[in-house]
Amino acid sequence: MWKYKTKVGTFYIKKIGNLFHALFEEQDLGGYGEPEHAAEDLSRGRTFSLSPGIDPEKLMIPEDLSAWDFIPEDR
Repeated sequence: MWKYKTKVGTFYIKKIGNLFHALFEEQDLGGYGEPEHAAEDLSRGRTFSLSPGIDPEKLMIPEDLSAWDFIPEDR
């Protein structure tokens, strides 16, 4: 799992089933075949709608997963 903290909250990319889901706090923003695609869409503001007034594109979320914090998950 990857996480990235912003001034409005934390974004996550987490594998759920066979897909990598972009999450904002507990809100699922969509599933992707690759985690890099989730990070790319978050950085460009191309996700399901967030709470009013929150635009991921303006939060400077990095497209490169190496800039995110990686958190190993128990298997």
